[in-house]
Amino acid sequence: MLFTYIVGATSLVIAAIAAFFSIKGISLLFSGSFWAVVIMASSLEVGKLVAASALYRYFSEFNKLIKAYLLCAVIVLMAITSLGIFGFLTDAYNKSKAKYDAIQQQITFVEENKNSLTNKLNFNNDRIKTLVQIRTLQEEKSKNLSTQSVTTSKEGGGLFSSGTVTTIDQTALKNKQKMFEIVNSEITSSNEEIKKLSEENNTLLNEVETLSNQILTLKAKSSAETDIGTFKFVAKSFNLELDVAVKWFILSLVFVFDPLAVILLIIYNHLVKKKIR
Repeated sequence: MLFTYIVGATSLVIAAIAAFFSIKGISLLFSGSFWAVVIMASSLEVGKLVAASALYRYFSEFNKLIKAYLLCAVIVLMAITSLGIFGFLTDAYNKSKAKYDAIQQQITFVEENKNSLTNKLNFNNDRIKTLVQIRTLQEEKSKNLSTQSVTTSKEGGGLFSSGTVTTIDQTALKNKQKMFEIVNSEITSSNEEIKKLSEENNTLLNEVETLSNQILTLKAKSSAETDIGTFKFVAKSFNLELDVAVKWFILSLVFVFDPLAVILLIIYNHLVKKKIR
């Protein structure tokens, strides 16, 4: 007897929950007349349960026309309830998916900015290495210039001079000074560019760190606000697209939801009818 009541209560609970989801889903299609749709759908849900019970209890007493109509009505109403549940769950998924997609777009945008800054940072580092090498060559050139001689020597002559006489070659001296100025200017230019690039790199590193923190925050927000991650794992495991995996999951729920309530109601009627006998 207790089991009979449990079956009856379970069927009514499942039917009520199925009706709630179905009415909610159907009302989404006719939001302009929300309460009218709620009343209509509620009455049809109750009618479906009564029709299923009556069809089981008095099947042999009804004529063919009534039996055919009640059977078609119950099947159609179960389909309508299932479609309503499907609509409700699909709408809930689409809302979560919209939030998830919006966050993913933000993550993609931030990652693209981060990659752009990282590429700029790598380019600057390569340029600094090149400039350091150039500066090293310039410093070696400057060192070589410092040891370059600008004097000339010749044998002394005449009554009062003898040996070698050393004189400064003014032309060579001017050329050496000019080369010093050019090389020092190049070294100064290289140092200034290296300093400028180093300062720019410091700014870029700060921006990259900021963007990395934004990405972590967005990913945490995505995990906190949506449950899409679970379905993504399931879809990947079965090599399916996310929407396809969710569609089949919803269809599985729809397939067992309202039909289970009707079957349990029929079982309840069977148990009651058997006990009466």
